[in-house]
Amino acid sequence: MDLNSHWNAASGIDDYVDQLWRKHRKLFTQYRDQTTLPPDVIAEIGGHRLRILVLTEPYCDDSTQLVPILWKLAHQVDSVELRVLRQNEHPDLASRFLTPSGHPAIPVFIVLGEDGHDRGALVERPSRVTEEIVAEVRGVQETHPDLPGIRRTLDRMPEDTRAYVKQHIARWRVDQHERWTRYLLEDIAALIPAPSTPAHAR
Repeated sequence: MDLNSHWNAASGIDDYVDQLWRKHRKLFTQYRDQTTLPPDVIAEIGGHRLRILVLTEPYCDDSTQLVPILWKLAHQVDSVELRVLRQNEHPDLASRFLTPSGHPAIPVFIVLGEDGHDRGALVERPSRVTEEIVAEVRGVQETHPDLPGIRRTLDRMPEDTRAYVKQHIARWRVDQHERWTRYLLEDIAALIPAPSTPAHAR
């Protein structure tokens, strides 16, 4: 898929951050400052010229935590360039990148080749992060069986119960940030195209 026009229309990451509402910018800054990049993964990524197009919205919890990781990556690794599009302004693009269950979600991290075509995308969050969130929600269900509707899926829980679970996860996920940083960067690194083999070497 040729995404040159989307890339050219996208905002630089610093411009995107400057446009955030104060509460969103504060959270972005907190996660950015909490982020430490794993040297081994950075060495792997730093050997490539990499363009990453992010589709996001500032209200999204995953975006709030994960996009600052790539902000730090782009500022520490000269070969990485990061640009951002708002999902609500580009529904056509959002509909092309779906979760494994077939639903659009944010954030979407799209790795572009030199020709502007996508080389792969990570939708919503690393699968290892999803597995850990599911396990933590299950732990809350086991620990608080008295909460009304606690055994239901999150979207079907009563409002008060859902709010309790979401607040718990919001607090808990902060302590997972170092590990989730590695997950995200390893998954991004896995999308980097392998260098082509010269014809004379085949």
